[in-house]
Amino acid sequence: LSFLVRPVQAWTLTLGCAYEKTSLRSDLIYGTDPWYIENSVPYSESTKNVTLTSNYKLTDKLSWNLSGGETDTQGGFATREPNPFIAMAQFASSFSHVDIPQNYVCTGLSYDLMANYEMGCRFQYSRYKDYVHPEFSGIFRIASVFIGRRW
Repeated sequence: LSFLVRPVQAWTLTLGCAYEKTSLRSDLIYGTDPWYIENSVPYSESTKNVTLTSNYKLTDKLSWNLSGGETDTQGGFATREPNPFIAMAQFASSFSHVDIPQNYVCTGLSYDLMANYEMGCRFQYSRYKDYVHPEFSGIFRIASVFIGRRW
């Protein structure tokens, strides 16, 4: 779902929202020992994403992009009961649980070249917090230069 607003001719503002739900089954091995295997364990994950994007044309060929948003992913394995190795199963399923919200801001300049090619630079800052395993929380800072073709 997205909404597009054009307040002035050179400026585009877009709001996007997405929700995804994944359900699958997988074999789960506790540790590296094949004797502690559980077949067809259900795994489910849900992701919610909200993005706000702004694009302003500075000239006919040069544009400035600014986007930001939040993504929240939650999921994990659901072990079946009764499980003969329930203590190990609970320990292993705690590492497979996911609860990671991420906030991000991205900005950059794009220059239109001939025949649907463009080049530019992008800067992105992302912060994520893992509530289940806080030691995996962190910050991304990314700078990139690109040249590519639009289809």
